[in-house]
Amino acid sequence: MSKNSIIKIVLLMVVFAASSEAQNLKNKIIFSKETGAGKSNEVYLMNPDGSDVKKYIKSTVARRGEYHAHLSPDRKYVTFSTYRYPGWKIAIANSDLTNVQRLTNTPHYEYDAQWSPDGKKLVFYKVQTDGPPYFQGNMEVFTVDRDGKNQKNISGSENDDRGGSFSPDGKRILYISSANYEDYDIILTDLSGSKKTNLTNSKDSEFSASFSPDGNYIAFLNESNKEISLFKMRKDGTERTRLTEKNQFRGSLDFNNGMNWYFRTSWSPNGKQIVFNAPDENNSLDIFVIDADGKNLKQITNTDLDEMHPEWIK
Repeated sequence: MSKNSIIKIVLLMVVFAASSEAQNLKNKIIFSKETGAGKSNEVYLMNPDGSDVKKYIKSTVARRGEYHAHLSPDRKYVTFSTYRYPGWKIAIANSDLTNVQRLTNTPHYEYDAQWSPDGKKLVFYKVQTDGPPYFQGNMEVFTVDRDGKNQKNISGSENDDRGGSFSPDGKRILYISSANYEDYDIILTDLSGSKKTNLTNSKDSEFSASFSPDGNYIAFLNESNKEISLFKMRKDGTERTRLTEKNQFRGSLDFNNGMNWYFRTSWSPNGKQIVFNAPDENNSLDIFVIDADGKNLKQITNTDLDEMHPEWIK
């Protein structure tokens, strides 16, 4: 067998292995979890019923760790927040966790890079400051090309702006904004950041917004007097519908310091269910799945540690 033939076979094996890895991730739920000792975070995978829990990204820095993990639409790549560089930065890697690199090379603290539907862009938020210390400043939402180039500030306000997720058509972005670090509203913007609409505009705090696969609905969490509730609404902010019962998720969590970063909502690929996390009766955060009409609530994690940032892998 010639050397060229051997090289071709090896390349085909690598491609097949990568394809198999991507397929194995389909319809899994990815989430982050406290390790216990040192309160570091690690990333896990599990089935939608809570079975087959496996560690995916291990902690690299004590009392810091890895979280905010997002698979690309083709499931070939993963982004996650990490302290390994050091300081909070965003890493991008192959989904088998080879070739781990920083997404950008700026000194600013950066978080939570979510993919556009075509996999060409990401939306994330970072501390915007003109100089050190780079962990103190105004949180702003940015888009960036998947190679880390062409950062664009799309929130551009003096508020605390966080989160960020694309609509299924890739033309709009949801994020949250607050002037006082307490009462967050859900903002819908175009990719340029020039056309913004406040979809909630209430005295409560609303966050963790995500589009349904068909783009017609938005799931989100509401916090009022330390009670967490799951809602959905039309894409224009109308027809707000509570999906969880009153007083179902009430704890003693302190929401006065932007604690909404612990949470996430995400729709199943067929749009029939929503996964989210909320405080249990012991005030630790667990993950739940519910039908999109508010029926059949199921708790799929149940530990004394916090499970956070659940995302349904498409």
